Amino acid sequence: MKITKTNISLLTITAITFASFGMVFAENHILPINTNLGVTTSTQTNVGSNTINADTNTNVSEDNDKEIKNNQKGDDFQSDTNKNKQDDENSDQDDNDTKISVSHRSNVASFIRNILKLAEKEKGIGAQIKVIAKEQSDSNEKTSDAIIKIENRGQFKTFLIGTDYKNIGTLRSEMVKTDGQIKKLQALISKTTDINDSAVLNVQIQLLLNEQAKIKAFITANENKFSLFGWFLKNK
Repeated sequence: MKITKTNISLLTITAITFASFGMVFAENHILPINTNLGVTTSTQTNVGSNTINADTNTNVSEDNDKEIKNNQKGDDFQSDTNKNKQDDENSDQDDNDTKISVSHRSNVASFIRNILKLAEKEKGIGAQIKVIAKEQSDSNEKTSDAIIKIENRGQFKTFLIGTDYKNIGTLRSEMVKTDGQIKKLQALISKTTDINDSAVLNVQIQLLLNEQAKIKAFITANENKFSLFGWFLKNK
C-alpha cells in the first residue's frame, strides 16, 4: 500500500484523537486516585494528631491524678498530726484532772460562788456567809499551793531526804480552819428563811466535807515515806 498524504493525515488525526482520549481518561481516573491519596494522607495526619492529643491528655490526666494523690497524702498527714496533737492535749488534760490540786481548787471555787449567791438571798445571815466565803478563799489558795508543791516534789529528792513535812503541816493547819468554817455553816442552816436555801447550804457543806476527806487521804499517802537520810539517822 502506498503511503499518501491522505493516509498520513488520517494517521495524524487518529493519533491526536487517541492522545486526547488518553488525557481525558487520565483526568477522570488517575487524578481522583491522587486526590484520594491526598485525603488518605490528611486523614492519617489527623489521626496522628488525635493520637498525640490523646497521649497528651492521658499524661495530663495522670499528672493530675498524682497531684490529687499527693494532696490527699498531705491532708492525711496533716489530719494525723492534728489528731496526735489533740490526743496529746487530751492526755495532758487528763493528767491535770487527776491531780488533787486541780480538782480541789475548782471545787472550792464553785463552793464559794454558790454560798455568795445564797448570801444575797438570805439577808439575815448573808454577812456571816460572806465572811466564811472570804476565809475559805484564802484557805483554798494556801491548800492548793501546798498540794502542788508535794505533787511536784521529785521522787529522788523524797528518797534522799523524805517527806515534805512543811507543806504537810500547812495542809493539816488549813484542814483545822475548814472544820471550823463547816461548823459555822451548819449552825446557820436553821437560820435560813427558805427551805430551798437550807438544802443548798447542806449541799455546799457536804462539798467541803468531801474535800476534807480527799486532803486527809492525800496526806496519808505522802507522809512518812522512806528516805535514805531518815534511815541513816535511825541506824546511826
